[in-house]
Amino acid sequence: MDGWAGTILRVDLSSGLIERQPLEDYLCLDYVGGRGINSRILFEETGPETEPLSPENRLIFASGLLSGTSAPCAARFTVTAKSPLTGILGDGNGGGYFGPALKRAGIDHIVFTGKADKPVYLWIDNGKAEIRLAGHLWGKNTRQTETIIKDELGDRRVRVVSIGQAGENLVRIASIIQQERSASRTGVGAVMGSKNLKAVAVRGSQEIKLFNPDGFNRLARDLHKKIASSPAFDSFRKYSGIAGVVPTNRAGFLAVKNFKKAGEFEGIGNFDARTVADQFYQGNK
Repeated sequence: MDGWAGTILRVDLSSGLIERQPLEDYLCLDYVGGRGINSRILFEETGPETEPLSPENRLIFASGLLSGTSAPCAARFTVTAKSPLTGILGDGNGGGYFGPALKRAGIDHIVFTGKADKPVYLWIDNGKAEIRLAGHLWGKNTRQTETIIKDELGDRRVRVVSIGQAGENLVRIASIIQQERSASRTGVGAVMGSKNLKAVAVRGSQEIKLFNPDGFNRLARDLHKKIASSPAFDSFRKYSGIAGVVPTNRAGFLAVKNFKKAGEFEGIGNFDARTVADQFYQGNK
């Protein structure tokens, strides 16, 4: 099916077994996007009795349908597990280069099960996967981890997601980090740490098959132009996601205290985009 790589990679960290299975069409058609398919897999393979920090929990990485293409705002990856914060479905979502690299490595989803005896990381090189020891990485922060893995593999363009000390110590708000991007919600970093999985490193250079590449890329260029000419573009370009914090609070659906409240965040004026920009803005990256 065009757009998808067509592969789910299953990694049993307890046994060290790595298997490839086809991404079935019904998943692509009924649960559009990496997050939807992740949720279906988690629903099928865990139950009320599954403890979030147990080997039986699933940790599922996904690249979205449009990730790796020229479509705007599509360079995302999603991490799904039963959340140690809530005990139910948990998702963390991040940007950066990891999602597109995973798709270009020929993989749509990675499903981790079990728990490694010792700290490990997964290395994927254009679809070829192996589990490597990561004892020398345990205790390192995410920047150190990424640097060491890239040095080991001899390639600065390898994309790495990893946990730091919080994930290793099962802190229930721990994130999964790729460079400065973060899959922050629902404690997925703690689930990763519970499996003794320090990082996932990916190199992907394969082409993504599209049904009509010329038409797709023409449409993507048009969308980029429309976004750049939007009145909201300059605001988000300068202020980033913080531009939406005050309006979201005013509308009554800003998450406050883990959604114990929606909106009514005390001191919200300190997070007004213009106030923050006046103090800290240096330029765009």
